[in-house]
Amino acid sequence: MAKSGSDERLIAAIVHLSIFFLPIVLPLVVWVIEKDKTSKQWLAEQCKQALVYQGVLTVAGTVLGIVASILIVATFGFGALIILPIAGIAGLIVVIIAILAAIKAFNGEDYKYPLVGGLFK
Repeated sequence: MAKSGSDERLIAAIVHLSIFFLPIVLPLVVWVIEKDKTSKQWLAEQCKQALVYQGVLTVAGTVLGIVASILIVATFGFGALIILPIAGIAGLIVVIIAILAAIKAFNGEDYKYPLVGGLFK
């Protein structure tokens, strides 16, 4: 379902990009405000997508950060040779996906994040 309201599309794009500033907070606030408005269901759905994506990334990043720290200590620092390149690539993928979501939302297109887009319908 494409949306043509430029304000709604801009807000959705900003919510997707909020992974760089106010992750989880901005999508949650906008979703709470817009979720019950029948005219804003597309925007509410985009907020929910961003909220789930950013929430899953926060939890996964925290768990993986703890595991990585333990691995680095256990291998006397050599684990960093494996973990840092993988973390860099994963971070780049996260950024690309968020930017892609923002572009699609700004164009008024529905966007569902890979892997987590179907959660919490």
